[in-house]
Amino acid sequence: MLARRVLAALLLASRADALSTASVLRKISPLHVDRYEREGVVVVRGLVDADVVELLRREVDGAVAEPGPHAEDLAPGGTGKSYFTDLELSTRRPALRAFAAEGSAACAAALLMKSRTSTFLYDQIFVKHARDPAAAAAATVFHQDAPYWSVEGSQIASVSIALDDVDERDCLDFLPGTHRLPEFQPVHFASGEPYESESPLPTLDVAALGGPRARFDLSPGDAVVFDGRLVHGGAGSFGRALVLRFVGDDVVFSRARFDSGHAIPTRDPVGLADGAPLADHVDFPVCYVDPFFGKRGASPVSVLEWSKGKAVNEERGDFS
Repeated sequence: MLARRVLAALLLASRADALSTASVLRKISPLHVDRYEREGVVVVRGLVDADVVELLRREVDGAVAEPGPHAEDLAPGGTGKSYFTDLELSTRRPALRAFAAEGSAACAAALLMKSRTSTFLYDQIFVKHARDPAAAAAATVFHQDAPYWSVEGSQIASVSIALDDVDERDCLDFLPGTHRLPEFQPVHFASGEPYESESPLPTLDVAALGGPRARFDLSPGDAVVFDGRLVHGGAGSFGRALVLRFVGDDVVFSRARFDSGHAIPTRDPVGLADGAPLADHVDFPVCYVDPFFGKRGASPVSVLEWSKGKAVNEERGDFS
């Protein structure tokens, strides 16, 4: 089993080595960057190719079969794996560690965050199939990601890679522009109850927020990249998704958040000073450094290249 995982890691790394900044740029246009900044969420089509998608599926399926200490079923009355989630898998699955360190996700996150670097925070998987009645009946509580993490800063991105076809109606709801709001109190996903805190944040009232909601048709290998402060959730049954979390140049470790007892990482990064960049610690590798940061003009790509051949309207920015 270990040999198979190591082989998968080597395959992922070898494929990732063939990627260049230019190849990711063919998938990310200046309009993507503008929309990410304005709305806090964008889709990058075909970020991961079919061969790597298949390897990631095997890794996710293996992780479901061998749950870690933080695995959880978020579906009330589920089988134990109906709406399955687990985190920090890369600490025990070399292929996922290799993909985070060498894959295209880190590059995409840096470009969209307008950061020179992407530093890996952690990974998480979600499996929610509509064919499971308990999973289909369950909803993902509306939340922001950032309040669950022991970091402070603005350049925080989640890269959610679809490993199955997702119809728009089965996608989670993303609330564009909510990444500019203050942070809200984190809650337990399974119960919706707020975490206990000596200094609780405001309660999130999604109905009061109003505004539009964004959903997307996704193919395997497409990635929804969204700001860590963006409000999202909903009833969608989206199949399998691997989510990688990256932080940029302005993000630092928060000892106070970690000491709250519910913030990720789950293991104390001993020696990492409060207010220090995460890259100061071995647990948080710098996965991408942009060699052209501050020197790049408009990306030399066409609308057709970044939209997988679909006709789009540049004026409306309808490229997702």
